[in-house]
Amino acid sequence: MTGFRKFIALLLLILIGIPVLFAVIWAVGVTQAAMSPELITDLPREVINEVPDIMEAIFVAARDKDVNIDENSRAWLVAFGEVDVKIRDVMAETGVNDWLENQLGESLDAVAAILQGRRALEDIKLNMRPLKEALKHPAIDRYMLKVLDRLPPCSPEQLEEWKQAAMSSSRFDELPACKPAETEVLDSAVKLVKEDMVRDMPDEVDMIEGSEHLPYGVDIARTAVSLSLLMFVFPALVIFLASLIAATSKSSFFTWSGVSTMIGGGAALGLSFMLKNLLSGLMLTPEFLHYHHKMDQVEELVLQKVSGLTSIIGEHLFGPVVTVAGAVFVVGLILFALSFAFTQAKPPARRPQAPPVGEQMQGPIGGEEEVSR
Repeated sequence: MTGFRKFIALLLLILIGIPVLFAVIWAVGVTQAAMSPELITDLPREVINEVPDIMEAIFVAARDKDVNIDENSRAWLVAFGEVDVKIRDVMAETGVNDWLENQLGESLDAVAAILQGRRALEDIKLNMRPLKEALKHPAIDRYMLKVLDRLPPCSPEQLEEWKQAAMSSSRFDELPACKPAETEVLDSAVKLVKEDMVRDMPDEVDMIEGSEHLPYGVDIARTAVSLSLLMFVFPALVIFLASLIAATSKSSFFTWSGVSTMIGGGAALGLSFMLKNLLSGLMLTPEFLHYHHKMDQVEELVLQKVSGLTSIIGEHLFGPVVTVAGAVFVVGLILFALSFAFTQAKPPARRPQAPPVGEQMQGPIGGEEEVSR
């Protein structure tokens, strides 16, 4: 009968308890990540702050002849890297940094405040007009001209390609790496490049839509996380019931419940660590993406440098999952440790003792006989 009870308990744990616990850990962790103010406010700032350094790293990498990119793209990237003005300085001069700090930063802080119930509900719109004006700043012209000064003069065939680009709004990905001698062609091409950068940018971007459906004065982020914790009730009840069915003592009850909880928490913990590593490694390597998307050589180079950002993204996305899974694993470890506290050692077998000297003993027939000294 005990074997049958353990079989039923194993079925409950394997088919319901442990898988549901695993899923709940991920649901709670992802909810915490999605509703975290840090994800909304800090992650975009961290990513944007890394972009100029990544671009500079791409320019430096392009000088390496072992990097497999076409020579035209290499010449462009090397020219960008040889300019004495850094991209970070251009961003500061044009006002891009001010837009990031003021417009974008304030919009992100407003969204976080609404989710935390610290601000009245309203539609938050990100004003893109200052960014569009910043990209039209004369400093952009000066920067592009300095890049072109690092390139050799155009041949007649290359000049014709520049003229074709200057007369249309076509993309400039395939422009030859050279400097046109004709000023009109150069000015027209630079103007079209700047227009191409802002052509598809909207004037405003909705950061929160449908705010009228959100409850007023409620910490939405904390409420969502608190409600998600209630999902632990079901797997906890299943594990409790299965352990109760299989247990033959208090010690075995805590053993079953502790080991089951550790398995569910450990599986979620291992998967979250693995995904963090994959996100910053295999998942964004050119070899992996080439299997799904066709990329050119420049995109591969950019990808190699941008992959460093995935560790930041992975930390924000999977960090809460790791924390929740680790907490569940610790709970299981405590339950398992309690099983030793309830383990009772078997009492030693009592050996028969001889009666005291001089004590009367019953004879075999009911008579008494005296034990002499």
